[in-house]
Amino acid sequence: MSTHSQRADARTVTVQGVTLHLAQPMTMTQDWIGNREILKQLLACWLVIDERDLPLSPRITGQPGIGKTTLAMAAPASASRTSTCFNARRIPVPKTCW
Repeated sequence: MSTHSQRADARTVTVQGVTLHLAQPMTMTQDWIGNREILKQLLACWLVIDERDLPLSPRITGQPGIGKTTLAMAAPASASRTSTCFNARRIPVPKTCW
């Protein structure tokens, strides 16, 4: 069970007795100056042509510093959508994925 409370400076969530203090949402703008084709491919994952279509959930992978986060933030912004970024750096990845 979780409870939510609103404070002036942050949102607090308690999950199974552990209190988490969540930061306020940030608005950031990112412009994509890389390969436009990559941006188009990512945007195509979210296209809905038919009401039965389900959007894809692409995973952006690669070496540090190649623009993964910038792409992930620029794509929704270019389509006038909002996004939420999670940093999964601490999630272990099987060596078969390398």
